[in-house]
Amino acid sequence: MDIAFWDDEFSEKLEDLKASIAALGNLQGPAKSQALKKCETRVSDITNKTRRTFCMEMRQLGRESKTPYQQKLDKYDQDLQKLKVELQWASKDALMGGRKEVVNTSTDGVTRDTMLQQTHVVQDKTEQSLARSLAEANEMNQIGEETLVKMNEQTDQIKKINEQLDNMDSELSKAEDIMKSMIRRMMTDKLVLLFIGLIIFGILGIIIYVAVKPEQGHQQFNIPPQVVPGEG
Repeated sequence: MDIAFWDDEFSEKLEDLKASIAALGNLQGPAKSQALKKCETRVSDITNKTRRTFCMEMRQLGRESKTPYQQKLDKYDQDLQKLKVELQWASKDALMGGRKEVVNTSTDGVTRDTMLQQTHVVQDKTEQSLARSLAEANEMNQIGEETLVKMNEQTDQIKKINEQLDNMDSELSKAEDIMKSMIRRMMTDKLVLLFIGLIIFGILGIIIYVAVKPEQGHQQFNIPPQVVPGEG
């Protein structure tokens, strides 16, 4: 079942209750008492089941979809409140025996019309209070929805930050591996250069030694004596 079903259900039950209350004026005695009990049962069913389920279904809607159903709920609540008042008057009328004459309820001569007028005043105040409560509830719902949206946005931002940190860790690991590889290459290059340097210094040493002491150098390093041109 969805919100449309309970919308139709709410509307139909209110119309049935309205027709049943209107029909009470044509009843008398036990028949009227039984009809009153049935109306009271219907009021309880509408309040505790139909309206509650309608509200539960409405909470599952998005903000734009919820607005027209919230307006319908406000109208249904007003109609239900009026029907409750009419049912209360019908119950009092049944207790009074259905008399239509003026009923003196106090020493100052308050008539039924006056009582009805006072009831309408109270009803108007009740409707205004209900409207304010509904407006406050709607405002709280809107604040809650906005808070939820902000929390979702912050959650998305945190996820993005975590992803960026993971990427940075990966890049740092790659950079560290590259640095280690470069250091190993540099160490290898230094060893090669050192070895080449030792060879060069060795050769230079031999050359210098032979230049300083040619006779000993020739004998020590088995270098043949230089052939002097013109000698045979």
